[in-house]
Amino acid sequence: MEKLYSDLYRVKVGENEVKSNFARVSKMPFNRYFPGYQRDLSQTEEAAFVSFESENYPVTLEIEVNNDFSKVTVRPLSEKINAKIYGKTISFEISRPGQYVVEPYGLHNALHIFANPKKNFGCNANSPNTLYFGAGVHHAGVIRLKDDMTVYIDKEAVVYGAFEGVGVKNVSICGYGVIDGGFFERTSENYLLAIDYRRFPDGNWEKEQMRTVRKFDESKFPAASQSTNTRGSKIYESKDAFEILLDEFNTVKTGLHLYNCENVKVEGVIFRNSAGLTATSAGCRNIVFDNIKMIGMWRYNSDGADFYNCSDCAVKNSFFRNFDDCICVKGQIGWDTEKSSNITVENCVVWADWGCSLEIGVDTVADEIEGIVFRDCDCLHNFSRVLSIGEGDRAKIHNVRFENIRVEYTDEDTKGMIQKSDAECFAPVYAYAPLIQLHIYSGEWSEDTEGGEIYDVIFKDISVYTESEERFPRINIEGMNKNHLCQNITLENITHNGRKICDLSVNKNEFCKNIKVK
Repeated sequence: MEKLYSDLYRVKVGENEVKSNFARVSKMPFNRYFPGYQRDLSQTEEAAFVSFESENYPVTLEIEVNNDFSKVTVRPLSEKINAKIYGKTISFEISRPGQYVVEPYGLHNALHIFANPKKNFGCNANSPNTLYFGAGVHHAGVIRLKDDMTVYIDKEAVVYGAFEGVGVKNVSICGYGVIDGGFFERTSENYLLAIDYRRFPDGNWEKEQMRTVRKFDESKFPAASQSTNTRGSKIYESKDAFEILLDEFNTVKTGLHLYNCENVKVEGVIFRNSAGLTATSAGCRNIVFDNIKMIGMWRYNSDGADFYNCSDCAVKNSFFRNFDDCICVKGQIGWDTEKSSNITVENCVVWADWGCSLEIGVDTVADEIEGIVFRDCDCLHNFSRVLSIGEGDRAKIHNVRFENIRVEYTDEDTKGMIQKSDAECFAPVYAYAPLIQLHIYSGEWSEDTEGGEIYDVIFKDISVYTESEERFPRINIEGMNKNHLCQNITLENITHNGRKICDLSVNKNEFCKNIKVK
């Protein structure tokens, strides 16, 4: 287990000192196809976070820093926080609840601030439907959720555990405490998600691994899913059969995994130190994440919130710092009788140490992915694509909006690299990640044999902030062929350091139609 507290910073909120919590984070954008063991700790570093609640905003923070520094940046920049420095002490005021990052050392050893509204979650520890974690450390292991269940995690609680839900309804997970995934060590025996690998193209690495390394028992697939047609095997149709299948998959036990669930709300909690995908929903309806935070994600594939073939979901008022995609809408084999639709992401702060900040794809096994909105978000650091649609499968991706998004770049930003062996070291190449990327393709991440389409997509009021005035990130739009186009794409009011760009440059290929710049 990692240590609980950090001595990098001492923090006071008003007159009260709040404890500084430990988080291990990625030090460099150096990723790898999972080799069967986790990253070397030399690729990581210590960071810290504080979490508090107040009913009287604005509040003043006073932060004492251990080491010398010459300047400090408080993000998001859109909050326009003017910090004052007195020796090794930083002071500033925040006017409202939210998530902030204090950077006295540039990208490294940052302090993350989670300022919560004062809230009584109304949980009764004695209720038979409530699982109550009070102050202290709890070694809970893997917990299967039930219908009408409430899980409460006190602000002074650290729960070493993971939550799984299969076909459950009306569940609440709430509180300002920590769910820590450090109890679980992922190996090559574990899979990230329960999917119907039988329908993967021949030669797919995961398909071959299941048939050889794991010697996966295919008879465990539910009878309703035995068909291997190119559409929808419904591996989730029977709850009892799927729970047996889930055990056979030996999925990574970390964070929260929901399968075919409905009406689940997760509010206030902090996810830390996940061993794989952190908050995954597959084939679900009406899932809401409100004021959740993710920190300490340094392990391979530690995505933030992933929605596979889900509908009517929302992520709001939340913070994500992940070592892979932060918030992503997808489609996957075995769940693709359902489309992905009506998903809204708003008022979130994201920091992608690897992967994409706000994305659709690259798994797009669904007939449709539509009605997706990313709105009013701040992207602090980005080492891959920032606003992205990666179409690797058959979905018709349409009716998508990215609007009122603020994207920050620094001259410390480096290009993400793939590590090919244990002996290879990270060699930084300083470059900005693409701001916008739309791409239809058939490649290593493609999982069905049909191509898709991207159309009716709007990027509006996108504000880009860079330290160097002359540098601006790329915008890439690429269709696959004449039958699989990117078309009807609108780029409206893209600004750079507060000034609208009137001659916006877009890199596109011949399989794009009707690209509008306003």
